[in-house]
Parts: sequence; C-alpha cells; structure tokens
Amino acid sequence: MSASTAKIGRPLQILALGLMVWAVGRLTNQYLPGNLLGALEDLALLLLLGVGAYYAVVLLVSLIRRALWKVRNKLILSFAFVGGIPVLLLLALLVFVTGLIFKPLSGFYVQREIEVTTRTVSSLTDHAVTAYLRSPVRDRTRLEEYLAAAARDVPPGMQRLTFFLYEKSDSGIWKPVSRIPVDSPVHAPSQLPDWIEDGYSGIVLRGDELHFVHAVDFSQGARIVSDLPFDDAVLNYLRRRTSVQLALTPVTAATEPAQFTSLLSEIARSDRTPSVRWVHFFTPAAWNDGRSAEPWALALNVPVDTLVEYFFAQDAGPLFIVIGILAGAFIIVELVSLAVGIGIARSITNTIHALDSAVQRIREGDFSVRIPTRGRDQLEAVGESFNQMCSSITQLMEEVGRREWIAKELEIAREVQSLLFPHGLPELPGLQLAASCRPARQVSGDYYDFLVYGRHHLDIVVGDIAGKGISAALLMASLQSSIRSALGEYGMEQDPCLRLTRVVARVNRHLYQCSAPEAYSTLVIAHLNLADNRLCYCNAGHHPPLLFTDSRRIPLVPGGTVVGLFEDTTYEAGSLCFGPGDLTVFFTDGLLEAANEQGEEFGVERLAQLIQANAFLTSEDLHALVLSELERWTGSCEHDDDVTLVIIKREKSNDRHEPEAG
Repeated sequence: MSASTAKIGRPLQILALGLMVWAVGRLTNQYLPGNLLGALEDLALLLLLGVGAYYAVVLLVSLIRRALWKVRNKLILSFAFVGGIPVLLLLALLVFVTGLIFKPLSGFYVQREIEVTTRTVSSLTDHAVTAYLRSPVRDRTRLEEYLAAAARDVPPGMQRLTFFLYEKSDSGIWKPVSRIPVDSPVHAPSQLPDWIEDGYSGIVLRGDELHFVHAVDFSQGARIVSDLPFDDAVLNYLRRRTSVQLALTPVTAATEPAQFTSLLSEIARSDRTPSVRWVHFFTPAAWNDGRSAEPWALALNVPVDTLVEYFFAQDAGPLFIVIGILAGAFIIVELVSLAVGIGIARSITNTIHALDSAVQRIREGDFSVRIPTRGRDQLEAVGESFNQMCSSITQLMEEVGRREWIAKELEIAREVQSLLFPHGLPELPGLQLAASCRPARQVSGDYYDFLVYGRHHLDIVVGDIAGKGISAALLMASLQSSIRSALGEYGMEQDPCLRLTRVVARVNRHLYQCSAPEAYSTLVIAHLNLADNRLCYCNAGHHPPLLFTDSRRIPLVPGGTVVGLFEDTTYEAGSLCFGPGDLTVFFTDGLLEAANEQGEEFGVERLAQLIQANAFLTSEDLHALVLSELERWTGSCEHDDDVTLVIIKREKSNDRHEPEAG
C-alpha cells in the first residue's frame, strides 16, 4: 500500500467506524431513552466532524500540489497575489496616513514660522547693508544709523534683536567693535568663530541659549552679525502668529521620554478645542566650532482647526480627492492586470517549455538546436536571441582567435617601434636631459629623437603624427628616417637656423610625396650649441615648446605650417640664448589635452606654472613630477592621445663649469 493510499484509507476506516457508533447511539436513544449508550451519538458526530476536516485538508493539499506543478498555474497564483495584496496594502496605507498626517503637519507648520523668523532677521540686516552700500556716504556712523532704524522696525516679540559689528584683526581674529542698539541686553562674544562666514543664517547654541544668527560682510574685513535670542519673547511671538502653544527644552542623554509627555501636558489647552500634540526636534549649531550641538525639543499643542485651515491654504484639500481617484484607478488597474496576467501566463509557459528542452540539448553539446518563434513579444525575442546565440558560438570562437592574432601583431609593432626611439639619453657637459613617450595604444604616433655632434652640439626632434595606432606608427618611422637623413646631409658648417629650415622643408616634401593626402605631422626641430649658449629652433605647426629663464617664459613659435600637407612650404627659424640655469620643455598635445573627470584639460598654463614652481629640480625629477601630476589630474580617465615630454636643462656655472668654445 502506498503512502498516499494509506493517508486516504485510514480516514475512511475511521469514518466507517464513526458511522457505526453513530447508528448505535441513534438506535439507543430511539428505543432506550436515557441509556448511557445514547451519548455515543454525540461522540460519533464529533468524530465524524474531525475525520471530515482532516480528509478535507488532505484533499486540499493534494489538489494544490497537483495544480501548482505546472508553471502556468503558479503564474496565475502569483498574479493573484500581485493584484490583491497591493490593493489591501494601499487601503491600509490610506487609512494609516490619514490618521497620522496631522501630527507631522503640526511640526511643519511651526517650522515654517521659525524659518519666517530667521528670514526676518536676515532681511532686516540685508536691507540695512543695501541701504548703506547705496548711500553716498559710507562710514561706520552711517551704517549704525541704518542698523538702528532696522532695530526699531522689528515686529513685537523681537525687540532683543541686536546687531554686532566685527572687524578682522591683523592676526585674523574677528573682534567686536560696536553694538546696535547700544543699550541692548544682549552682549557680543569676545570673538567671532571662523566657521560663521558671509551669508550664514541659522540657529546656534551659545552657552545654554539659542540664538537666531545672520552674518553679512559690508566691506573688506568688516562683518555684521544679527543676533536674536530664541527666548520666551520669541516663543510668545510665535504663539500669537500660529495660535499654537509652545514649549522649548534641550535634549540630553539623560532625558527620559516621560519628560516630553510632561512637557506636552504643561502646554495642554485649557478649553475643549480639539488639538494635536507633537514634539518637534531640531539641532542647532554649536557656537565654538559650528558642529551639531545637542538637539532641542519644541513641544507643540496645535488646534485641529488651525491645521485644517493651514492644510487647505496650501492647496492640499484637492490633494485628497486626487489621491482617492488615483487609489480607485489603482484598484481597477490591479484587477485588470490580474485578468491580463492570467491570459499572458499561457504564452509564457509555452516559451519556457521550449527553452527548457533546448537547454537540455545545449548541455549535451548540440548547438544546432533552435526554438520555434511565432509571435513578436519579448519572450519570442528571447527565443530568437537564443537561436542567435547558438549560431554565434562558432563565430565568437573564430573572433577570439582573430583578436589573439591582432594582439600578437600589435606587440610585434610595439617592439619594432621601441627600436626607433633613443635607447639612452645623450650625456653632454653641463646638460641634463629627460624624455619619455606614453602611447595611448600599444603603438604611438608621437616621436622624439636626439642627435649629438661632438661635445657641444645637440639636435632635438619632437613630432606628433596625425592619428593613432599602426598607421601613425608607420608614418612616424618614415618621418624619423627622413629627418635623420636630412640632418646628416646638412652639416654643421652652415648657419644653424638656415640648416633647420632646410631640413624641415625637405622633410615636408618627403612626407607630402610619400604619404596619403590626409597624412601630416606637427614637428619641431631645435639645435643646441653649448659653446655659445644658443638655441636655434624651427616649429612646423607644433604646440610651441617653452623656454624658462630666471625671469621669463618664452614660447618657441617661429616656423610654419605642419609638414606633409603642402609640397612647397617655406619655414622660418628662431634663435634664443640658452644659458646656465635655463631649461626648455618640449611636449605633444596629448599632455595638454588630458582631461579630468569633469572634462577640464590639463592645459599649457598649468604645465608652465608647475615647471616654474619646480625649476630648481633636476630635469629627471622635474620630468617625473610633471607625469605624476598628470596622472593625478586625469585620475581614472583614459588617455585619448599619446603623451610625449622632453625636458632639457642647463646646469648653473656654480654646479659645473661651462664647456669651453670649440
């Protein structure tokens, strides 16, 4: 006998036994009234009821399990919960919110009046300062007259409003210099804390008293501080404006909840007018450091009619009607959603069954499986995506292989390009060099080079190929070859400036004739003669390098347009003194255009200021500092362009003897 059969058989046996007992009791009561066996009828009825309930529960559980075995039925039940429970929760929420809305509303009502008081203090001060600034005569006496007039115009209950004039001493401490009115009982603190700045307005705790404070600067190093004690007079002022009974008390760690109850009892209304009692907490700022002080409690006893009047004055009355309409619409939508969800369940289960079968075949390695699609909904789109996934697996494997091949090719190109850069920096007497190139990709379109002639002559080349990647790297290799060939052909016997212009013109013709029409490069070539302290340069459309002396920053501008765009282009050269202690910086636009997370570029001014502030460093240390500051500036932002930086510095004569001419 199976377990399920046993569960059903036992109740049936008990049911048969109960029927027999009931029959005996029934017959006994009919033919032998008063016999003890007649009680069996009642006992049998109880037994039959228990067996019937048990059997009903077993049957219900069995039916539920059988019904919920299908995903479709589970979805239908889910839609029932989704449609019914939110409706019940919404109704409960409406009742709950309606019952509690008046309590926080009372706090908002009084808080608004406190803010009005704060704005009144601020407005009186600002109007006085505005009148003073518009006055043709600006002295302290005139300002005190305006402030005295403002003190006379305060509403009843705010008569203790006092204006303090502070001036900033040479030591940076704000000291009080006057008080308006002069007979005010409110005394100015010995100094004004630094955290209270121009424009501050709020409630502060000074000692054990609360004060409304507003600060405004009326001139350099001079500040007005408006001070209104939050005392009984202000509380009475608020009571008159709001018809609310108020009580104020500080809250400490030792404050018990019963104290708030007692406080509310003290301000209970004597009449029978319905009211709402509430405790509103706020945190003032500490006078000394501006941090949050211990909170204060403002006990409120607000008439209901006042709250209702305030509520409808805020145009909140129609809000209840709108909420009711929205709630009704929500219930209708939920019920309609339930009906629609039951219909949608059928289409969902069909696709799920097909997906389950297809996944089993995928586990077995059969990627030829396909799901039939007939509709145009999202589930059918999932089926189509599944079909596309199966057909794309082979393509993805091929793509992975192709990317691995491209990565290997790029690595080879990177290694080849590394051979084009100088493998070491030249060592010349009294000269410090530092250079680097950071490609945005595996290969770079930037280029720098050094050519040394004897002990006193050095050629510096910095270029920036238009574009990035392999194409720019190939063009860079061609450019390097052309430059080295031209510099070697035009010897050192001719004028250095003329030599540079001829080299750049030749490189321009070569690049124009041997590259695509849209290919070009910026280029700057400089020649340094340590013997006569001269730096000659020719700038072909490159961002001007910077030469720094003790007192000046000179951009190396003269030259011409970029190389490679026009065949017959003439170029100019410049010449400057490059003596001991001077330094020059060559860079590409990738350094200047590096942006931070806010999109702000590093810029030439930031670079120049960094160089000037740290010109005492060696070229190597200065080079490392610039790159470090660039990385800090960009943060996690990706570099969009190659970054090349070359720094050349002449040592001062007291550090190393200058080389002799020849």
